[in-house]
Amino acid sequence: YYGTYADVEKRIESFSPFVVEVDQTVDGQEWAAGVDLAVDIDDMVRLRTEGAMRRVSYETGQRQPVDDGPPGAVEADLYQLNAYVLAAYRLPWLGLEPYVWLEAIHRPSTLGDTVFIPSAGLNVHFTPEAQLKIQYAHITFHDTVTDSVGNPSDNDFGALVSRLVLAF
Repeated sequence: YYGTYADVEKRIESFSPFVVEVDQTVDGQEWAAGVDLAVDIDDMVRLRTEGAMRRVSYETGQRQPVDDGPPGAVEADLYQLNAYVLAAYRLPWLGLEPYVWLEAIHRPSTLGDTVFIPSAGLNVHFTPEAQLKIQYAHITFHDTVTDSVGNPSDNDFGALVSRLVLAF
């Protein structure tokens, strides 16, 4: 994928005659590439992996505002890397499928430049159209390239999530 994006601000300067001033506030270019691999063994074992790399660069003075930073902060040019690995084994009874998942995200952030998310879960297949998914993840923040003012691990947390999936 390759593309450009922009954001503009519009101001009404005059009602008679009607004049609208348009200022471009964000001007960026982005490219991204991804790859995935899926392997199934005898309807019992599922292996999945996916990775993506993204590059964003901005024109001087036309950067995107930062969502999770101090007021007035803007995004830097960045590379972002994301990847995950999933391994699941479908047990021969009760539709149970335990799995483990490891995800990693690397990008500049005020919380730390790298996030690791190891997790484990259980899928319960009631029917081919209905399943319950339960997963626990422990999210950890790290500085692998940059040095933060604080300790990134202060932001670590765990999450237990579940969802009922219905296919129509």
